Amino acid sequence: MTQDTGESPRLPGHAIRALSATQRWARFAGTAMFGVALLKVIVATIKFPQYRARLMADAAMHGNSTAGMTIYILSEALTIICYCLVGWFALRYALRLDRVRPPRQPEPEDIANALGAQHSYWRLQGILWIVGLGLILLGIVAGVAIGILYATHAHY
Repeated sequence: MTQDTGESPRLPGHAIRALSATQRWARFAGTAMFGVALLKVIVATIKFPQYRARLMADAAMHGNSTAGMTIYILSEALTIICYCLVGWFALRYALRLDRVRPPRQPEPEDIANALGAQHSYWRLQGILWIVGLGLILLGIVAGVAIGILYATHAHY
């Protein structure tokens, strides 16, 4: 049986240094993601009138352009939100690492908070990858299905 010394467990110095070494990369990744989101907003704002004009021209020949506009706006908004989420989670991780960096002697709670933020960041990355791959596969299946439908109805 072990005795409780009243002292909380601590990470070894090399583990704390290794953990805190990721702070620069987390801060860079978070800042970069917010920068990419800002650029995406700028590009989408510039491209929107051009895209709208093209859809209106197509609508004059083929019908309604509402679906195309809705898809464009939703896809741009979703992309920007994803970049902001990743940036926010990375910056939150970097901020929590401030309490772990040497020469400070971090408390176990500080280490747990930093590791929890790191875990949340990577979990978000994994979820976004799975969702992204699912959307790509869905797009491929939809494209093939539309191609088959078009090919079978083109002969009539």
